[in-house]
Formats: sequence, C-alpha cells, structure tokens
Amino acid sequence: MKKYVHFWTDDPYSLLNLLAQIYYEKNIDSNEAYTKSTAYAFGDMLYHEEYQLNQEEWVAICKKYQKVHNQSGNFLIGENDDQGQYFCEQIQQMERFKKRKLYYDLRGHGEFEYFVYDVSQEKIYPCNLGEHFGTILKIIDEFYLERVKKMTKEQLDNFVLTNFKLYGNTYSIISYAKDVSDAYKL
Repeated sequence: MKKYVHFWTDDPYSLLNLLAQIYYEKNIDSNEAYTKSTAYAFGDMLYHEEYQLNQEEWVAICKKYQKVHNQSGNFLIGENDDQGQYFCEQIQQMERFKKRKLYYDLRGHGEFEYFVYDVSQEKIYPCNLGEHFGTILKIIDEFYLERVKKMTKEQLDNFVLTNFKLYGNTYSIISYAKDVSDAYKL
C-alpha cells in the first residue's frame, strides 16, 4: 500500500479566526457569565463575513500576541485555549466589536433591562424602573450642564428629544421633555 503525503497551504488568517471560533464556542457561547449581546457580537465578528476581521486587523493582533509572549517571526497556531482567549480578548477591545455589542444591547439583549441611552456619547446609563427621568437629569448635570444653561426651553426640549432614548419604560421621551425643562426652570 502506497502512502501519499499532500501539501497544501491555507490562509493563516482563516486559521486564526477558526482558533477564536473554537474558544468562543467552548467558553463564551451559552455561558451565562456573558450577556447575549456579547455572544451575538462575537458571533457576528467570527462567523459573518460582513463583520469578520480583515488581514490587517489579524496582523495587528498577532503582533501584540508576539510582543506579550516575547516571540518574533513565526509562531505555532494550534488549538490552544490561551491563544484563543487572547485573540477573543483583543477582538472584544476593538471599536467594531463594541459597536456590534451596543447594537444588540439596544435591542434588549444586554445586561440591563432599564436604561437611558445617550445618543451623543453612544453610552448606556442603567437605571431602575421609574428612574429614567432622574437618570436623564444626572447625565445632563454631569456632561451637558453648561450647554443646557444657555438653551431656551424649546432648545432644551429638542435636545432631550434627540439626545436620549429610553429603554424598558412605558413612557416616551416626549413626556420627559417638559419635566426636564421644568427642572432647569426654563
């Protein structure tokens, strides 16, 4: 019986992606320690061509990996949980990942049931049931107070309507606009 040896080449970036997929499936997907929005964002970044990492992004991650592990040149890619974990951690720090996670957070798959979303900052502020108004006031006091002091009542109403979105609440943002104006005596 003759033995045949086949040599082939593969795209190394698809192997890196596969390594991250293996780690994701073993440790992140269906793990209650992670929110659904995190799992869904990883699913997009690792499985959907539209969101997958490109060659430059993988090169940057590999260079960081080599630097952290004092390696240069080539390194072995294997089914290694440490490598997969490192790659997933790097992906999770990417701005694209954060935007995908936010996409799912805003659709109810995140950590919080009730929150105010600040559109300008692209940031979620958690609150409890019935605390959306107070949360909006805290955000304004912390980030927008100087700006708000210079606004007319109509400008403030418009600012509140366009800058904040309420989640997990039965009231619309329109019902809060007048209350915010009243709170700042406009």
